[in-house]
Parts: sequence; C-alpha cells; structure tokens
Amino acid sequence: TLWRVPAGGPVSGAAVVVAGVAYAGSTANRITGVDARTGRVLLRFPHGEYVPVSGNGGRLLLHGYSRLYAVEARKRLSAKRTRGGGLGEPGGGSPSGLSSRARAA
Repeated sequence: TLWRVPAGGPVSGAAVVVAGVAYAGSTANRITGVDARTGRVLLRFPHGEYVPVSGNGGRLLLHGYSRLYAVEARKRLSAKRTRGGGLGEPGGGSPSGLSSRARAA
C-alpha cells in the first residue's frame, strides 16, 4: 500500500487520476482529491449527493442527480445545476447556474 486516505464512506466507482491528482467520490457524499504520488489530500468537496467521477486527461467531470461538476487540474471546482430531472433523465439537463463550493484541504 502506498498510502490510505479516509473517504468518509465506501468509494463509489473507481478513482480517476487527472494531472497527478487522484479523485474519488464516496457514498458519504464527498469528493476527495489526493496527490497520487504522496497521498496528501488536496481537495475535500461535500457535494450532498452520490457523484461518480470520470476524466479526460485534463479535466475531471463529476455528475450528480441535478448537477454537473468540472475541475481543471489543480484548480477550483465548479458546479452547474440543471433544471427538471437529473442529467440524462427525461425532462432534465439544461444548465441554470454556476457555483463553486470546493475547498482546499
């Protein structure tokens, strides 16, 4: 084991590494970003809903029932709320607002 970091609950899905930071969502409604080399916690984000993570090499994408979250490598996290149902649900999916609630650990 290289390092261990409490996630607040079971991790939901696989962790994603973007720009050297490993991000994982937990069923305890939290996103944690950890330096993949050292294990140092860089970000804790209490998002309030189940959020699995995915990435495209330069950005981290997280989706919840009514929000789409995006993280640029080592920068703040932004969220867009959707109207209606959640993303991919009938009647849902148009962005309406932007907020940032992430805090550095």
